[in-house]
Amino acid sequence: MTEVLDHKLGCRHGKVVRCIGKARVRETGASSSRSITGHVITLTEEVTTLKSQLAAQQVAWEAETVARQAEITAQLSA
Repeated sequence: MTEVLDHKLGCRHGKVVRCIGKARVRETGASSSRSITGHVITLTEEVTTLKSQLAAQQVAWEAETVARQAEITAQLSA
């Protein structure tokens, strides 16, 4: 019967979370919203971590550049 209603009424919102025979209980968008929020939080934390790693790499690169410039200056002075 639900297949007939689905066909007649079109797509139904929510997702099937449990089936008892042919009766289906559909979950509303609340949990999917929580899921999306959790995903956004995870991605935000990952971006923060990557920015920190990038900043650390830039500091190391700048220190290496300064050291190489000092080495070149010393070689030219000699």
